[in-house]
Amino acid sequence: MNKFLITLALLITSFLANAGEAPLPDYFIGRWAPTLQECKKHPVTGDDYPNLITLEKSGVRGYESYSRIKQVVVISKEQVKISGMESVEGQTVKFEYQLKLTNSNKTLIIRYAPETPEVKYVRCS
Repeated sequence: MNKFLITLALLITSFLANAGEAPLPDYFIGRWAPTLQECKKHPVTGDDYPNLITLEKSGVRGYESYSRIKQVVVISKEQVKISGMESVEGQTVKFEYQLKLTNSNKTLIIRYAPETPEVKYVRCS
């Protein structure tokens, strides 16, 4: 009986810890940089290069930052809006980004905030 209750408690805890997280569609996943030269200059995956980002199912990994996706709103096959919590230099804040794919999914355009200009990236991998 105790083993069953412990297992049940672990399952419920795991479910609650991941509740609300939404996966980013597969076609957005990958490493992105401002130019192909930046991709070649920093071929190793990681968050230790300025201007490079890695889109993962559950978040956006950037230079000394990680943005955990809690919600994904699919606007079209090429465009999504993501929101969640972002950890930058020890502080956690809410974020909302708009992502758009162009050029046969080789170019990513991100609007980090409604009042900011779009930022273009190219797919590294």
